[in-house]
Amino acid sequence: MWSPEDAGWASRLADETAGAAPDAAWLAERARHAQQRLLPRRKALARLFARRGWRLRWALLAALAGLGFGILADMVGPAQQIQLLAAPVWAVVAWNAVVYAWIGVQRLRAAGSGVPRWGLLRRAVQRWLTRPAAHAGRAAASPEQRFTASWAAAAAPLAASRAAMLLHLAAAVFAVGLVVGLYGRALVLDYRVAWQSTLLEPAQVHALLSVLLAPASALTGIPLPDVAAVAALRTTAGEGAIASATAGAALASAAPWLHLLAATLALAVVAPRLLLALGAAWTTHRQARRLPVVVDDAYSLRLLQQRRRLAGAGSAGGVQVLPHGFTPAPAATLALRQLLAATFGEAAALHIVAPVLYGDEDRGPAADLAGTAWRLAWFDLAATPEAQAQGRFVEQLRAASGPLVMLVDEGPYRQRMGAASPRVAERRQAWQALADAVGVGLACVDLQASATDAPTLQAARAALESALTAGAAGPAGPAR
Repeated sequence: MWSPEDAGWASRLADETAGAAPDAAWLAERARHAQQRLLPRRKALARLFARRGWRLRWALLAALAGLGFGILADMVGPAQQIQLLAAPVWAVVAWNAVVYAWIGVQRLRAAGSGVPRWGLLRRAVQRWLTRPAAHAGRAAASPEQRFTASWAAAAAPLAASRAAMLLHLAAAVFAVGLVVGLYGRALVLDYRVAWQSTLLEPAQVHALLSVLLAPASALTGIPLPDVAAVAALRTTAGEGAIASATAGAALASAAPWLHLLAATLALAVVAPRLLLALGAAWTTHRQARRLPVVVDDAYSLRLLQQRRRLAGAGSAGGVQVLPHGFTPAPAATLALRQLLAATFGEAAALHIVAPVLYGDEDRGPAADLAGTAWRLAWFDLAATPEAQAQGRFVEQLRAASGPLVMLVDEGPYRQRMGAASPRVAERRQAWQALADAVGVGLACVDLQASATDAPTLQAARAALESALTAGAAGPAGPAR
């Protein structure tokens, strides 16, 4: 479904359209081009990409749901009495206070550590997003499932911000629905206000209500009654009904208390929740425009390393291959070109110069080495590595400036001796000792096998990339 030619094509287009953009932007541009070839080949992946993960109408649905539940919720009860101490309004206010405290604690912990923490909401959202990939224990079994799992991890902050916005919006409109329901029922029903308590006395109840309703009283201008008026509202439990503690005394009208409770909901729930919803919406807007993606997977890092090598190879003369001690066969040359194209990219300029024969190291290579980004000294594993021959050749190349890597083709020797022969491992160790002595990176690969076997090509590229990383760090000096 995705060949090395496709990978090179996508990288070249990303270089053209993204230019010198940062790594994350270049990867995103490359992925956008890759979709042009991937999606037509895999219908399931095309359907996955066609699905929208977010719709603005979800906010409208959340608001309508919150409003409907708020209106349907009966905050008074069938007795048509508002119990000041047991009013469900206080449960709503208390729950929202717990939510505010939790959000504040999470913000403080994140600010103290400097690292955003994964809250309960974000973890729940990520589990929900990864549920399709983990269905029936088949996680990461297909490209679609692997993508779902990776996208869930990358987009969890964005999805959590959207979920938080919906929850805050629904909570705010739920409180609005409660107020609408209170006033709607009050239009056709005669509500009365009272309170009961076994442990509290009127003075204590007055003090408690003065604290809880003080902001609403200041907002509405409705004064709170004194202790005597509060004492007159006290009721006791009668047989099957609530009776007034003062014989024949009529309970006070609930109109002023309705206004105070509605104002309390507006101040403690509606306003803060709307502010939190706006904050979450702003965070969502920023994250959707610039989603932070941590590039730490092996494939992306390999692409970025290849991009940097290709940038150097394209601007500084390309990659120069210098054989020593043998004349490369045409099949080996083609296999090497395939390996280098997979490592540096197809757009990199590759130059294979005339070989330097054994004993002619002092003459050096016939080609001009100036302006070359990378040099590969090409050897045959069958040759016995010697400090006065191959070692001298490598030191001369390293002195000519530019990163240098030793590439040893072990294919012919393995074919002659057998893959399981201990001589192959011994000869590889000898070449590694020489590479350590001259202070350059070494890659032992089977070029002939890599030309026809994809896993072998991947292994050869990994070995060459490891050697290139060592070569880019500069010579470490002879090993002692």
